[in-house]
Amino acid sequence: MLLKFQGESVGFQDTKRIVIVDDTESVAFVIKSFLEDEGFRVSAHEDPQDALSDIGSNGADLIITDYTMPGMNGIELVKRVKKYNPRTDAIIITADPLRISGNEDRFEVIEKTQGFIKKIIASVYKTFKMTP
Repeated sequence: MLLKFQGESVGFQDTKRIVIVDDTESVAFVIKSFLEDEGFRVSAHEDPQDALSDIGSNGADLIITDYTMPGMNGIELVKRVKKYNPRTDAIIITADPLRISGNEDRFEVIEKTQGFIKKIIASVYKTFKMTP
């Protein structure tokens, strides 16, 4: 798959690295799967501390994080990352209005979140000034 970045075609290896942080594993998995299908390099974490370790070791061009998580909310996570990586962009999301309990299987989450996922993907492209 080829993507356009500021008018130039780029291959998979040239794409941006995205880190997803959501304490609901099924939501993180679904977002990760959709973004990987778009050709992005993606890692997903349920624990913000694990995400910080990953970002510290591997960097990130973009963080997509849930707002409400145990131990650290999304805003605090973004502040910590930006302290050391000010160029890292962030999208803070919340799936609370979608009524995701965490007990759904991945197919149920996909069904409930299709519109939500499309908005996230559109935001990712806009952040990177890319066109699908």
